Amino acid sequence: MNQQHTTFEDPTDELQLLREGVDVERAASSGWLPELAAKTAAVAHNSNGASTYANGNPAQAAASKASSSKGKGPLVPSPGDKENAPSAAPLPNLALPADSEARARKELRLTKEQVRRIWESLLFRQKAMQSEPGIGRLKTLIGQRLACNKENTKMAEGKRVVNGEGEGFVMMRFPADLAAKLPKSTEPEGHDGSTGAAAKDSDIAEMIDARIQDLEASLG
Repeated sequence: MNQQHTTFEDPTDELQLLREGVDVERAASSGWLPELAAKTAAVAHNSNGASTYANGNPAQAAASKASSSKGKGPLVPSPGDKENAPSAAPLPNLALPADSEARARKELRLTKEQVRRIWESLLFRQKAMQSEPGIGRLKTLIGQRLACNKENTKMAEGKRVVNGEGEGFVMMRFPADLAAKLPKSTEPEGHDGSTGAAAKDSDIAEMIDARIQDLEASLG
């Protein structure tokens, strides 16, 4: 079967969404990914903790867990969220399992960031997610991805490429105060196209809302 791969350097938001739409359709045709999304949404919908984050702050909750969970393991309410929650039941984990994520990356030839965005789209298409608790839970998942990207960028800050002898080079880490004065010679390690990678914490909530709007527009 003939295949054609096209790469866009620094795509615009519109082009990125167009590319994502194509990838979502590819994922949907796989059969197993949409089936897994339907099962995941159904389990979350039927969970006793369905409204745990209905009145909480998904961006804050995601950021508080991102540095430790890295998208693995169940998401649980932070102390501040518990005060607004009707129960202390753990929030069902909507994250794509690691083995399934690896399979999707291999089959679709996509980055981790692209697969996670596609997974969000597949979940959003599920009827079980079209409720206030469901959207709130999806916002938490999106916020976790954005917060993880921000954490990866923070870890990569201070890394610079230093020219070596001949055509060689060395990747070095500098103290944050010194790195800020050095010219950036490369993209931060772990940056894979997400607009949320360098966002401040205060921006994450707005980015989550923008992401939901993009998902809604994709169904229009």
